[in-house]
Amino acid sequence: MGVKKKRLISMQRISLVAMRSGQRGAVVEIAGGGLLQSRLEDLGLVPGREVLKVSHFALRGPVTIRLARTTLAIGHGTAAKVFVSIRDEKNIPGRQSQRR
Repeated sequence: MGVKKKRLISMQRISLVAMRSGQRGAVVEIAGGGLLQSRLEDLGLVPGREVLKVSHFALRGPVTIRLARTTLAIGHGTAAKVFVSIRDEKNIPGRQSQRR
């Protein structure tokens, strides 16, 4: 009988500001008032939605993300209130990280 290896996938919960460019995650929480949540929902940024961080300008500048075929630039303060779940797959056997 063969030995089965466990595949461990750790989930990290971080803000859009803390994500690296090129990293993907699923929105899990918007930590703001009803007005902020409503505004972001109107833009398509809702819990469960997958996002790709495109760029982040230095010194508290806007964060650019991609949702499906839409690209959004969100202010630093707003992006700090949007939390995503990042799947950390670098420790999975047989899986290599993609670098661009």
